[in-house]
Amino acid sequence: MRALGSVAVIVMAFGLGACGDDKTEGPEAKGPAVSEEGDLSLYCDIVEKLDKEGDQAFAELEDDKNATQEDFKKAEARFVEEHSGDLDELEAASPPEIRDDVTVLLQSLRARAGLGPEPDKEEARDAEKAITAFEKENC
Repeated sequence: MRALGSVAVIVMAFGLGACGDDKTEGPEAKGPAVSEEGDLSLYCDIVEKLDKEGDQAFAELEDDKNATQEDFKKAEARFVEEHSGDLDELEAASPPEIRDDVTVLLQSLRARAGLGPEPDKEEARDAEKAITAFEKENC
């Protein structure tokens, strides 16, 4: 299984995400509530699911020698939109040790898909490294 960091490497070429902050409180909450302790098992399951679906979604493009950067951008935006619920759930399930990193990485993925502002590139790279190391150890 590849980790979210690996998915991010793939996805940095195509992106994942959803726009807006869906973590509001009360009866109008739109996204999953963030748990203080997170849910490692759920987090790892979502990472595995996104990895597998990312591989499937981009297999044809990766094999197409005529695929352009624009083709990948369109595919990444489509993938992000189709998986926005998974990404919200991933962030909510993220363990506290990496939650800030997950938030930064998802913000970067959303930005690549044209769905939000881009974080600092160095901060995103550091987040990716931290997530990859965490997942290697825990997922």
